[in-house]
Amino acid sequence: MSSDLSCRQLKFRSAQPHQRSKGSSLRGSPKPSLKQSSLAPLLALTLGCCAALGIAQSASAAERVVLKYGWFQRSIAVSDLSTLAETGEASSELRSYLRLAGQSPARLRRDLNRDVDVNPVTLDRLLNTPLGDAALDQITPAIHTESGTADRQALRAALVLAASEDENISIIEVLEEYPTSEVYLDGDRIVDAYRQIANIQQQIERWFGRLGF
Repeated sequence: MSSDLSCRQLKFRSAQPHQRSKGSSLRGSPKPSLKQSSLAPLLALTLGCCAALGIAQSASAAERVVLKYGWFQRSIAVSDLSTLAETGEASSELRSYLRLAGQSPARLRRDLNRDVDVNPVTLDRLLNTPLGDAALDQITPAIHTESGTADRQALRAALVLAASEDENISIIEVLEEYPTSEVYLDGDRIVDAYRQIANIQQQIERWFGRLGF
């Protein structure tokens, strides 16, 4: 394993809105990928597994999020959630639903922007181990497909794609990169999902420790 991989470890950051560098008009011009050459074969393998399992990836990834709070759920455009996360402005549809579900736009924005710094190459390698599978299985109750088919593979792809641009993962970025046209999000479990993603930091530290780094 290279010294570059051994030196970079995940950094746990507080839940504050930050400027993201993904490719949408909301976030400006994307930064060059720091690990593009190393990550490309791994991403191809991950996305290939998704395709083999019947998960069709579109060029724009997820377009709708079925947002669920308790007994209430509604299909919301991913762009509406991206705008909320970026600007704090909620569309009339989103605001109406959150009011019905007893939730506030400010709280949802805070949860969507919870983020973790991560090396995408190290992340991808970890997520393709039994340890990574276990971590993914702790997150899929909150973020999953409608059918529950290949939730692990879809989430793995979304996490690595989210990290590949700026070495950072937030909940909104995972939704934006999810490799199906629709993704299900349990609003009551967003914080739990974030904690599980952040817990990967400790898993990688233990991983490096066993390898003597």
